[in-house]
Amino acid sequence: MDLTVDADRLRDDIEATAAFGDIDADEGHGRTVLVGSEANRRAREYLLDRMDAADLDVTVDAVGNIAGTWTPDGADPDAAPVAAGSHLDSVPEGGIFDGPLGVYAALEAVRAMQDAGVSPDRPVTVVSFTEEEGQRFADGLLGSSVAVGERSVEEALALTNDDGVTLADGRRLLVYNHSTRTQPGMGRKGRGVLNVAVSEDGTDWEAALVLEHLDGEDKQFSYPAVVQTRDGLVHVTYTWHRERIKHVVLDPDRLTTTPMPHGTWPHLGEHSIQAFKRRGTDETGT
Repeated sequence: MDLTVDADRLRDDIEATAAFGDIDADEGHGRTVLVGSEANRRAREYLLDRMDAADLDVTVDAVGNIAGTWTPDGADPDAAPVAAGSHLDSVPEGGIFDGPLGVYAALEAVRAMQDAGVSPDRPVTVVSFTEEEGQRFADGLLGSSVAVGERSVEEALALTNDDGVTLADGRRLLVYNHSTRTQPGMGRKGRGVLNVAVSEDGTDWEAALVLEHLDGEDKQFSYPAVVQTRDGLVHVTYTWHRERIKHVVLDPDRLTTTPMPHGTWPHLGEHSIQAFKRRGTDETGT
């Protein structure tokens, strides 16, 4: 039996994940990937894509734990699976291997068995736990404590960060750039527009509005800073046209959403800004 790990494939996955939340480091590579951040969203979506490419049966539980299960033809589908993995979140200015290496080593083990035609007796599950580093909610091991029954889903979703935001709140609204450097009209660095998406479960997202529209090739927006306060309102601060700092306040419960088939942002048009202003939002600029 020739069971060989593809080192290049494993390295590619780790380096791709390292790009999400990458930071300047005096030596080597570093990253900051906190739960609920844009970097965390991108890292999770990349993992889902890689699991899908390996034909795993993927599930995401109520606190965001990701599990991809491979059940080969020769395995007993009713047998308890063998699970392996780790997490994708990081400490501030953490390393690129802490967490992702455990996740992708487990995935690569599955892919190596698939390539070699090996069929274990039990299913194999690759897992990525939510908030294992404990930088925003709890003191760490949040997702795994729910998975093993040490903490209930209700207890986990009620945990708050330093701003009083619960884990459940932090999974509902996302402000991000969907554009790329190669997309026409999106600026030289691919930061052309700021989108607001809403989710009830942290997995399926719907488009809500576009905060700004680009009016020139060289007009760019900074990545936004987002804070949800105790009253449920969301404050978004960003640089507009690289000249003004703008502050927007959103009420997630009053947003009208549009489905995003296959994760593709729909065309909302200029009415999205008008609707955004009609919904009781507050916009200030300095």
